[in-house]
Amino acid sequence: MTLQQGRSGFAWGRLPLPATHVTGIGDVAVRPVASFASGLASGQDPYPYPGVRPNGSFVVMGDDVLPVHSEHGDWLITSDADGRTPLSTWLARREQAATEERTAVLAYGSNLNPDQIGVFAGGRAVVVLRVLTVGLAATFCTTKRHDGQYPAGLMGAEPDRVEVHGMLLLDEGQFAGVEAKEGGGVRYQLSRVSGISAPVAAVLDDGRAIVDDIPAYVQMAARPLALVDGVPAHLSHWAQKDFAMTGKTSTHEHGLAVEPARRAPDHQAKALPLFVYGTLRPGEYRWPALRDMVERSEEASVVGRVFDTGRGYPALSLAGADEVPGVLLHLAPDAAVRAMREADSIEGHPHLYMRTLVRLNDRRLAWTYVWAAELRRAD
Repeated sequence: MTLQQGRSGFAWGRLPLPATHVTGIGDVAVRPVASFASGLASGQDPYPYPGVRPNGSFVVMGDDVLPVHSEHGDWLITSDADGRTPLSTWLARREQAATEERTAVLAYGSNLNPDQIGVFAGGRAVVVLRVLTVGLAATFCTTKRHDGQYPAGLMGAEPDRVEVHGMLLLDEGQFAGVEAKEGGGVRYQLSRVSGISAPVAAVLDDGRAIVDDIPAYVQMAARPLALVDGVPAHLSHWAQKDFAMTGKTSTHEHGLAVEPARRAPDHQAKALPLFVYGTLRPGEYRWPALRDMVERSEEASVVGRVFDTGRGYPALSLAGADEVPGVLLHLAPDAAVRAMREADSIEGHPHLYMRTLVRLNDRRLAWTYVWAAELRRAD
């Protein structure tokens, strides 16, 4: 239930995952791009592929890497010149494209290294929002890059697998630069990626998510994925040096539904639904606190067990094997942030209950509240 550092430098783990782990991997220091230099762009190699990536969300502009945080539904950037400022204001002051004008592309390899971002940034601001991918894995390919290193591709993974990557928000010129860098449909192709047996997702720090239809560059025939002893060579389990020395075979089976896209669609992350099983259900005494912020509701269930806390309300444990019935609340888009803040307050997140990302029995993703003492014991 906690995230751990993978062999190639990024965090990964398994569902269920408390919201405190989704958004609490660490912050980006205000640092120059040179401090993250991988050498990949220059042919030097002090840090092997995929290079050093910052923790958290950030903006690269010129020689600077600046931290970005989510707070009550807003994105804030920290800089020496402006202190802590709304990201939209910071971009506008510098005559940079607004976030809603940018193309979103999932990055899971060297495109999260600020030194590499500088290759296609054109001196303008590139926004990188940290995402927790669910049901996806960055996996080594068997063909080498121009510098002799093995790059990554994208594949479907176990439904409960989570990895920490990033969503690039690119202006028109930067997107053209990434297209050229990724081979223009020869090595990688811009695609819309969905799960086959279960939805895949990219969850942002603010709790919203893109579920299926995720914009990403998917490897083509020239970049087959690697198997080691018949098992996919995920970057979380292999470092570049160790992978290069092992025996490997190739596969083109990536386990995803992929639709090529000439241009990434206009993707707006949406609030994940909230699974409730006790006093927040429609008709129960805490339901009025959320009622006006819910667009629709439906029956749903999750594996676990519900027990009596002895305090007049139930609690969910995910350690059980029962089918726990409840209600899935779909939040109104314009009220989702407020609704989650209200629910967090009611449930005493993260001290009494922890808001936790889970897969329901029908494999959809949702937030729910789990008894916090149980999660702390599991950690």
